[in-house]
Amino acid sequence: MFSKVRNDCKRLARANHQNYLAETDDSLRSNPKRFWSLLREVRSSTSSPISLRCEDEQAEEPQAIADLFADFFSSAYRKETVPAPVYTFGETIHLSSMHISANEVELKLKSLNISKSPGPDEIPAAALKFFSEVLAPHLFIYLNYLLAGGVFHSNLKAGYLIPIHKSDDKSLAKNYRPVVFQSSLAKVFESLVLDKLAFSFRNVITPQQHGFQKGRSTSTNLVVFMNNILNAFKNRTQLDI
Repeated sequence: MFSKVRNDCKRLARANHQNYLAETDDSLRSNPKRFWSLLREVRSSTSSPISLRCEDEQAEEPQAIADLFADFFSSAYRKETVPAPVYTFGETIHLSSMHISANEVELKLKSLNISKSPGPDEIPAAALKFFSEVLAPHLFIYLNYLLAGGVFHSNLKAGYLIPIHKSDDKSLAKNYRPVVFQSSLAKVFESLVLDKLAFSFRNVITPQQHGFQKGRSTSTNLVVFMNNILNAFKNRTQLDI
């Protein structure tokens, strides 16, 4: 029965792929975006480089390539020797005073994107989402325990680092950027804390702040910026940037 279903799936996949190519070809005039999207997909390659160079070092074995990537990416991070500045705030918020409810945890689990790859814990987002009602009461105890102790557990910090090719020569390490696949539980914990912080600081953060704000982005920032420029032209006033 399994073999029959598998063969049916393969046959349907081939048929659907041929139909997709035919429809893309037919819609070339009416929907050129579809054609160029297919072309980019066909031309792009996700294969790892056969050899990799970084400065004067070269690697060809998989382990050596991975080590070279690790050395290159880690070189971008350095410990700051400048002492941390001292701020005086009228309001102080401690993470240890925050409390996460089981319902909040369940809602976050149900909102997980099941198409995302799992992290080093190998727990797929689909499993967390499907068993959210069962897991939420246990996770909420664990996450509140971490908050009370001011700890982000080392297991949650682990991640798979994937080199993504940017452009130009694929054999040069500098032409790659790192992307980390985290544990879904780490993402849930971070998102819950972010919601608490955003609520606590809602009256502290200036309205001109667009980064890391819900409903705000570089796009909204540019819209406001352009509006200020146009108003300056309209009113014949000076605008310093």
